[in-house]
Amino acid sequence: ISVWTTTKTNEENVARLIYLEEIGPKSGGHDIPYQRSRIMAISKDYGAGKLIIDATGMGGAIEQDLRVACVESQIQFVPFVFTGGPKGTKTQIYRDYVSYIQQKLVKIPHPDDLEPNQAKLVEKWLREHIDLEYTMDAANKTEKIAAPSGKHDDYCDSSAIALHACL
Repeated sequence: ISVWTTTKTNEENVARLIYLEEIGPKSGGHDIPYQRSRIMAISKDYGAGKLIIDATGMGGAIEQDLRVACVESQIQFVPFVFTGGPKGTKTQIYRDYVSYIQQKLVKIPHPDDLEPNQAKLVEKWLREHIDLEYTMDAANKTEKIAAPSGKHDDYCDSSAIALHACL
């Protein structure tokens, strides 16, 4: 779960990461009702006006339950599909993401300024972004952005979706 806010400057919008939470096996991550309750609790705690979820390949039950919870909480629900969705391919979204970073429109808290658990998550966020791989298959004229084999790109995907909405 990542929470972002948009700060308006005189010239442009700047996206700021303000909260990270990782739901994994140790925290009940395989329990779908737990995931839904954490997502909604964080959305409410931060006064979210919009909840965007990665709906690529997602089961209909969690999407439908979150959609209903958002209506009840007056939060706009946005299912985001990377490949083949209305926002384009994952590569297109990541091109925009890189552009936002290069323009210095993305602000991440420095781990030294955070309490230890949040610092650990921000460091993991940074590592995942450093490890992300871009490959071009010249023969098939296709591009691919993904985590290295055996690793994850969940933080990266969450951020790319959020920045698409913020900026």
